[in-house]
Amino acid sequence: MKLMKNKKTEKLKEVFCFLIGTVIFLFFAYMSIGFLDVYNSVGEASRIKVGGLLNNISVWVLSGFFFFVLFCLLYKIIQNKVIWLPIGTFLLIFSITGGIIGLVLDSMTREKVKELGYQECRNEAYFSRNASYKIFVLSQADCEVKK
Repeated sequence: MKLMKNKKTEKLKEVFCFLIGTVIFLFFAYMSIGFLDVYNSVGEASRIKVGGLLNNISVWVLSGFFFFVLFCLLYKIIQNKVIWLPIGTFLLIFSITGGIIGLVLDSMTREKVKELGYQECRNEAYFSRNASYKIFVLSQADCEVKK
């Protein structure tokens, strides 16, 4: 009887970890989609906020990392076996892939901003250890109006 309780408790722990991991993954996926919204709004909006390079890349790296972790947890819950893969290698591959996606999208966004003639509002840029961003506008008049 005690063995059955331990199996149920173990299964509940796995499901709980999966749910927590899913929430974390969805948060990073939402942040990634927010970055895509910035990319899509370039050219349509007269004022855009572009995050810092490391901020943009880290969201994609963490999305790739948690995607693989969730895959492993789901496999464990469904098959009741630990996945037999070189997990460290796969985590590295998914994280690097996410980083490359973030770097490419960040570069494309910055290139699109330059091509369309956006100007940087230097008085509204924000830089800190945790986050950074720059505000770009189509004309300097927009920069002065919205402080």
